[in-house]
Amino acid sequence: MQLIPGDAKRLVRCVRRVLVAEDDEDTRTLLAWGLRLHGYEVVEVTSGTELFDVLTTCLNSEEQMPDLILSDVRMPGFSGIEVLSCMDQAELGVPFILMSAFSDEETKKKGQDNGAAAFLAKPFEFERLLAAIDQTLGTPPKEAPPTSEGIPWSAPFSARKGK
Repeated sequence: MQLIPGDAKRLVRCVRRVLVAEDDEDTRTLLAWGLRLHGYEVVEVTSGTELFDVLTTCLNSEEQMPDLILSDVRMPGFSGIEVLSCMDQAELGVPFILMSAFSDEETKKKGQDNGAAAFLAKPFEFERLLAAIDQTLGTPPKEAPPTSEGIPWSAPFSARKGK
């Protein structure tokens, strides 16, 4: 196989970049770990303010915009819905998946009205997240790597640590 200059950049860009905004450290770590196992590049932020700052930096610089944003609804600073609303107004075109333990109909409706591609009620099976990402990005479903088989993704994080 012959490599042509620039191939490495094209190969790297084929990896989908997901920005995960979640204020709960255990949940964020678990989501990022699972997404990385499935071949995604993951950027993690801990608040709505940090999410907004990262997106603003991407917009105003040469930094790469994520392919998808996975955001909790309730976070310090801005809520996921507030950031989504700002993105919608700026017409950034980055798909946004919301997740929340507070999944009442009003919250879901606000997310839909502001352009959310999907809404996941916590706790959710990790496979549901992968299916939502695949549907949103138009990528074919992937098989889970053997290292993730049998992991109860919807169980509390402390239960997975054996506590």
